[in-house]
Amino acid sequence: MIYHFIQRYRYGTKPVAYVPKEIVKITSESFRRELVYSGISQNTITLVYREFKDGSARPEFTQELKYDLSQDPVIGYQGARFEVLNAGNTAITYKVISLLQ
Repeated sequence: MIYHFIQRYRYGTKPVAYVPKEIVKITSESFRRELVYSGISQNTITLVYREFKDGSARPEFTQELKYDLSQDPVIGYQGARFEVLNAGNTAITYKVISLLQ
């Protein structure tokens, strides 16, 4: 959604120059985050974090994450926290502790 704000000012009877401003508001429909489970190897799980804007993947906002579960079964990224209950080559079972604010 794009909002246009045009401000018109006067000094006495003379108009004052202004520059139209465009404000872009990102809504939940146009921005999405994903954590994708990629598998486990020697007790280390791999996740891929991706961001999408307007339905398109943004490669510069894709990141591979690795977590060693032998250190702690609780993993986190950008404020979200999950407890990994079970992880295999094709599936993961987890409990959500907290989500992004």
